Amino acid sequence: MMPLHLIFHPEDHPAHLKKVGNWVITFPTRRENSETLQLIIRSVIPQQMNQNIQLLNLEIHQSTLDHHWEILTISYFDGEQAIELHPDTENLIAIKMLKELIQEFGKYDVELQLK
Repeated sequence: MMPLHLIFHPEDHPAHLKKVGNWVITFPTRRENSETLQLIIRSVIPQQMNQNIQLLNLEIHQSTLDHHWEILTISYFDGEQAIELHPDTENLIAIKMLKELIQEFGKYDVELQLK
């Protein structure tokens, strides 16, 4: 299973973005063993109590490739409970939510690709 990466446009370094639409980008609490930059992209929209899947946040860290950020975890709400998963290229729910996030960021001129 291959990990998923978000590729940001060179001018859209995520550590320099604070808010994109309904998403805020923050630094997690410092981890002792982490030598790479990590960020959390979090939705500011309250959880919806219905059957729709709603992306809550994702944790990413900078990879060795320029502008590539590996997705470590995705948290989402499925109408009944909050679920955290470690996405890969075979997880269709994760792919769908990430594509929606990319479209949302595109509305605010933040260019992303999924790889």
